[in-house]
Amino acid sequence: MLFEQLYYAEVFTLFNRAILVFAIWELIRSSFPSMNWRRLVLKLILTRWHLPGIASLLRNSPRSGDA
Repeated sequence: MLFEQLYYAEVFTLFNRAILVFAIWELIRSSFPSMNWRRLVLKLILTRWHLPGIASLLRNSPRSGDA
């Protein structure tokens, strides 16, 4: 619900724990929140546990094809 309230944010910054939330969503196949961020900033110490969350964010981004 929080991410849906931030749908129109221009820039959205996610840190370690938030990426893990997306990873859990990906692993349990829950519905993904709608988003329309123009720029997504990830600030994290990358581990293999973050990869499903990052992949999910990129796959479900409606603006991923914009140049």
